[in-house]
Amino acid sequence: MKDFGSLASLTPERILNTVHTAQRLPHHTWRELVPGDEVFNVGKSATSPNEKYYRLLAGQPLDDCLKRAAIRNLRIWQRGIEVHDQAERNFVDALPSVPNDVLAEFAARDRNGEFD
Repeated sequence: MKDFGSLASLTPERILNTVHTAQRLPHHTWRELVPGDEVFNVGKSATSPNEKYYRLLAGQPLDDCLKRAAIRNLRIWQRGIEVHDQAERNFVDALPSVPNDVLAEFAARDRNGEFD
């Protein structure tokens, strides 16, 4: 939402539409810096969007939030991201691409049940 004045225009239908859209698109966790973010203070827990994928595949420690987001997003990238309108296209186009070798390694390990 662009401003608090937009709250008045929320309806249950608009909320559900947003939820359904979010289910199809990759997620960012609260600590990821993504294109367009404005950094006010750099702390110790900021990461790049792809860092969670590399850490997952390297067996490095991840909290549950990053691990769930990494697995979920890699599965979405694997099957292809479905976009329905220009706003979704703009969101997906702003995401950093996930390298093919990361997707291939994840796919092989996921097929073997490593991430269940």
